[in-house]
Amino acid sequence: MRQSAPSLRIDQVRAMDQDHFAALLRDQPVCEVALDDDTTAWLVLGHAEVRQVLTDPRFRREAASSGLTGSAGTAAKPRSLHMDGPAHREMRALVAHAFSRRAVERMRPAVTEVCSGLLTELVAAGPPADLVGQFATPMSLAVIGEVLGLSVTAEEHEAIRVWTRSKLSQAVTDQDAVRTSGLHLFHYFQAQIAAQRERPSGGLTAQLVAACDEQQLTEMELLQLLMMLFAAGHETTVEAVTRAVLQLLRGPAQLDRLRQRPELLEIAVEELLRRQFGPTVGVDRGRVAAEDVTLGSVAIRQGEAVMVSLDAANHDARVFPDPKRLDLGRQPNPHLSFGDGPHFCLGAALARLELEVALRSLIWGLPALAEVDPPPAAEPAHPPLGSIRQLMVRW
Repeated sequence: MRQSAPSLRIDQVRAMDQDHFAALLRDQPVCEVALDDDTTAWLVLGHAEVRQVLTDPRFRREAASSGLTGSAGTAAKPRSLHMDGPAHREMRALVAHAFSRRAVERMRPAVTEVCSGLLTELVAAGPPADLVGQFATPMSLAVIGEVLGLSVTAEEHEAIRVWTRSKLSQAVTDQDAVRTSGLHLFHYFQAQIAAQRERPSGGLTAQLVAACDEQQLTEMELLQLLMMLFAAGHETTVEAVTRAVLQLLRGPAQLDRLRQRPELLEIAVEELLRRQFGPTVGVDRGRVAAEDVTLGSVAIRQGEAVMVSLDAANHDARVFPDPKRLDLGRQPNPHLSFGDGPHFCLGAALARLELEVALRSLIWGLPALAEVDPPPAAEPAHPPLGSIRQLMVRW
C-alpha cells in the first residue's frame, strides 16, 4: 500500500458543491480517499474510468464482499447476482429471459393499463395527491408483481417498503426496523414459494421454484434471488418515476418542450435517467483489483479497493457538455445509470418502459401538473437517494 495517507476524505467529497465537485472530477477522475472507517479506497469519477472498472474482469466484486482483501473464499456462500464469473452467469441465466427487451415489450399494454387506471383514480379523488403513494408505488408493485407472478397485500406492503428503502438509503439509522422488515420479507417469500409449489402461477417465481426443485439453485439462493429482484424492481422504479417527474416540474421550460414534441419522450427518458441523482458520491458496490491495473493515469495495485460513482460519470463534462443542464433532446447520451459490463442492470428495459409509460400518462393526462408547495430555490435539486417519501402535486 502507499506510504502516505490520502489528503482527501470521503466526507469532504460528499460536502462539495457542484462547482468544486466538477473541478475534482476534471482534475482527478481517479483519486484516493480516506473512508469513514479510516480505510482507504480509490474513488473513480470519470466516465471512461468508471466504464473500465465496470467492464474489466480484473476488478472483482466478490473480493470486495470478503473484506476488501480477496482472501476469504466464497465457495460456501449462496450464489447471487452480485458475484463474478460462472456463479453470476448461472444465476443471471435463470432470470434474464423475463427481463429481455422482447419480453418487456410484450408487457407494454399491461403497464399502460395499470398507469391509465391509476390516473383515473387520481383524477377521481381530486387534487392534491401524493404522486409517490397514489401513483408510483402502486404502479411499480403491479408491474413487478406481474413479472414475478405475485401479489402483495396491504399488510405486507409497509414492511416491504421499509426494507427496500433501507437498502437504498445511504444512511440507515433504525437497524432494528431494517432487520424486522427483512424478516417479514423473508417469511413472505417463503410463503410465496410454498404456494407456488402447491399451485404454480406461471410467472417467474414459479419458474424459479421449478428450477430449485430440479437442483439448479438452492432454497437459500432462490429466496435471496426473489428478494433482490423484488426490491430492485419495486423501490428503484418508485424513485425513478418520482425523480423524473420532479426534474420536469422543476424544469418547466423543458417540460413545455416535451409537451410540444412528444416524439422526444424516449430520448427524454435517457436524460432523466442520467440526471437521477446529480453529481454526488453515490458509489456502487466496491471492487478490489485482482492484479495491478492502470486506470486512466493511475496505477492501481493488486488488492486495493476501488469504488465507482455512476452519478459522477454521468456528469463528466468530457462526455456530456454542460452536464448540469437538463436537455431532453440530448444525443448521444451514453449514461451509466444502469451500469455496464456483465453486471449491467437486468431490469433496464423494464425500467425504461415503466418510466416512459408513466410519464406519458402524467404529462399528457394532467397538463397542468405542478408541485403543491415548490421548495425554496436553495434546496438541492437532487435529494439524497431514498429520501423522497412524498411528492404532493396538483393539476
